[in-house]
Amino acid sequence: MQVTIAGAGIIGLSIAWRLAQRGVRVVVRDKGRVAGEASWAGAGMLAPGGEFRSESRWTRLAIESLAEYGAFVEELTMATGMRIDYRVCGALELAMDEEEKKALDRPRPEGIVVEEVTAAGAGYFAPVAKDAIRAARWFPNEAVVDPRDMCAALAGACRALGVEIRENDAVARCEGPAVIASGAWASQIAGMEAAPRSFPVKGHLLGYRCKKESLPPIVRHGHHYALQRENGFTIFGSDERPDVWDSTPDPESARHLAEAASALLPRLLDRAPDEVWAGLRPGSTAGEPVVEQMPGKDIWLAYGHFRNGILLAPVTARLIAASIVSSLGRG
Repeated sequence: MQVTIAGAGIIGLSIAWRLAQRGVRVVVRDKGRVAGEASWAGAGMLAPGGEFRSESRWTRLAIESLAEYGAFVEELTMATGMRIDYRVCGALELAMDEEEKKALDRPRPEGIVVEEVTAAGAGYFAPVAKDAIRAARWFPNEAVVDPRDMCAALAGACRALGVEIRENDAVARCEGPAVIASGAWASQIAGMEAAPRSFPVKGHLLGYRCKKESLPPIVRHGHHYALQRENGFTIFGSDERPDVWDSTPDPESARHLAEAASALLPRLLDRAPDEVWAGLRPGSTAGEPVVEQMPGKDIWLAYGHFRNGILLAPVTARLIAASIVSSLGRG
């Protein structure tokens, strides 16, 4: 039995790796290149505390996935010998006025570790504009990973186990056994009419070449965030434009983001960005990730992860692979 996976982003590759480890023959097909869309564009923030504000199944799964991430990266590194930029660095979340402080004070879901930080103390964590801060919170367990490192290692691990990866080979129709992990493009596959609709949410990101370790943690304010790679490359994002298919950066959107970056981290990002890019996050009309088997069919769905595909890759791969292996009777 062979399983076809539509989509060679971090979700599709993670599922392929887990299936291949269980002896399943896998072919991964993508309309473009490996990790060429949302996985390439993503910043790599692993931050349930900033993304999940209420109790839900996916809040619990996000916390689980964060807890699994270190072992996932270590296993992948051991399998390939490839280096992955992954760090548990913590996250600092800021409020600049009383309304934002009230939002910051709301209880977090169980399992998300958060600590209060004084406004004055926020400057010890990161080079933020201290005078503008009304309140701050510290999330010690949150982390960052380079999605491009992850996808390169996953592709290598898959190929080492015999997975065939076909670039520029789009899946046109659902024919099982298959996994639909095509992100924003999932609904363009024939046979997906009964499933929640997928759609893109365009987001811009800015890149700054900074000194290494000049921004130790993630910094968040509202919808904006900043994080730093190990080599000092610092990413600031992001905005949201639903149902926009064009990933060409918009100068006006980039300008607004750059102004926000300068205001939040003036000692670090008060200059023009060195790089600007945009990606198409995979949204869905379900309002949450679509990770399930189609009723009565050998078709599994794994899309709609929106801003959290990188974070949720380990748990999504575990759930889908377990369901497929059980269905195929491989135990």
